[in-house]
Amino acid sequence: MTTLSEGRYRFQNIKNGSLYLGVQDNMRFDNDGSLALEQYDNISGSGILLSSQVWYLIQYQSKGTYIMINQRTGYLACIRGRSKDNGATAIQYYTQLVESNGSFQLWTFQDYNGNILIRNVNSQKYIGPNSRNASNNNYIIQWSDQTSEDDYQVWSPKPVTL
Repeated sequence: MTTLSEGRYRFQNIKNGSLYLGVQDNMRFDNDGSLALEQYDNISGSGILLSSQVWYLIQYQSKGTYIMINQRTGYLACIRGRSKDNGATAIQYYTQLVESNGSFQLWTFQDYNGNILIRNVNSQKYIGPNSRNASNNNYIIQWSDQTSEDDYQVWSPKPVTL
């Protein structure tokens, strides 16, 4: 069983096996930039703080609910436009956490055969690469659970230490 706690992580996509959750190359510093699959940043030590593939998880109020902050940009992972629709894009956005509308920036991590599914609290949908295309720089969307069809929504959390 995989459990996560507060700290820094990289999330490796299981379908591809060599790509990680990050921010699209041309949007690395943009508020509203799309999350994407990225080739592994071979950075170590304190340089790891420059990687858009590192996410800092902070527990939010209730056990098991987290904020995902991109280590490089300081923006939070969320779903564009607070959408609950299948196919909505996962993005990074400045902090909007307020009780009435902040759940689109909250996440849970569900164990899946020793790996995890990353689930948005607002939509109750899971993130994975668009059109199941696990290629470099493909953007990330949310969709209902499709684990019975393939593993494009499955991630392996990798703790990051400085």
